[in-house]
Amino acid sequence: MSLKKVYFKTKIFEIKYFLKTVKKFYYKPIFALFDLFFSLTYFFINPYRISRKFLEKKLKENCYVYGETPYVTMDKIAKQADLKGSDLFLELGSGRGKSSFFIAFFYKCKIEAVEWILTFKKIANFFKTVLKVKDLKFIHNDMFNMNFEKYDVIYLYGSTLEENEILKLIDKFKKMKKTSKIITISYSLSDYDKYFFTKKSFNVYFAYGRTTAYINQIRS
Repeated sequence: MSLKKVYFKTKIFEIKYFLKTVKKFYYKPIFALFDLFFSLTYFFINPYRISRKFLEKKLKENCYVYGETPYVTMDKIAKQADLKGSDLFLELGSGRGKSSFFIAFFYKCKIEAVEWILTFKKIANFFKTVLKVKDLKFIHNDMFNMNFEKYDVIYLYGSTLEENEILKLIDKFKKMKKTSKIITISYSLSDYDKYFFTKKSFNVYFAYGRTTAYINQIRS
């Protein structure tokens, strides 16, 4: 598929899901305000370009790996994971932070969002401060340098991670509580290590099409 066709397909997807977002979630004024002004901000700042330039400096071979989870998809994931207000939720590789803001507005749990592109973190923190969003923390860090033992639910989009990177994260996931849930997109952790099992899997939609989300847990 040509780049023009990919771009056109992506824009059609964005329009379609924006209309779904308005219909399903704009009943909450604070979220509608956030989403409109957040989108306006990034109308002048291209997140794909920011990500590409950052990855080029990191000497990454594939610099075109930026993607986001649509609100409708994130809502389905949170429901399937039975996300509770008492949970400590971690988003690994949060990008602009849209998914974490969504969870903060609609699921009211404690949230930490990790992103290694500092520009994304600074803008997200600005909106968090202005809108006085509670229990949401943006962290500028490399996910491979973190410990995950305290978290109840982890969301890892990570469909473009290399196998060695997934295995590094799995070694850290093994130290988590057995009740903790790790949500992955397009692959199950049990495909890489039988220490984990798939508690649930279901279809989800992204700009590139349909794929499968997996809720993984440590075997008893």
